[in-house]
Amino acid sequence: MAQEKNIEAIATCEEGYQFTMNNKNYEDAAVITENLATGYEKLGNYKKSIFYIKESNRFNQETVDQNAALINAELEAKYQNDIKEIEISELNRQNEIKNRLSAFLGIMSLILFGFVVYCYSIYRTGVEKSKILSKKNEQLSYAETELENKNEELEKYIKLNIQ
Repeated sequence: MAQEKNIEAIATCEEGYQFTMNNKNYEDAAVITENLATGYEKLGNYKKSIFYIKESNRFNQETVDQNAALINAELEAKYQNDIKEIEISELNRQNEIKNRLSAFLGIMSLILFGFVVYCYSIYRTGVEKSKILSKKNEQLSYAETELENKNEELEKYIKLNIQ
């Protein structure tokens, strides 16, 4: 009776083994092959028992390798993500510096423009005042010349009247 249950269990495990092999589910295959090894050992078929123990070890190693590869891939992804975050942070910092520099240069340009306008205004005012002074100088020169002429006439008139 126990032997019949072992044979039935082995048949079920063989089906499970085929299913896991088709789906490449090494974790389940390791458990099933371990059960097959135990079942064949109880039946006294040590050759098949050893075969399935070796298969179980191989699947366990495959599972370890797959897990190691997954962990390695996860760590690599985290590492690459950290590198990208650092690069993004550095680019954001550089953009902030550029924005501040642009704002500073814009403000300085406005100040310089205001200064140039102020200086031009002072220059224009000076030129206009210079023109006004020049006209007044001409008027004064003309008035002085007129006064000198009138003075000369007056002196001539006085000299003539005195004589």
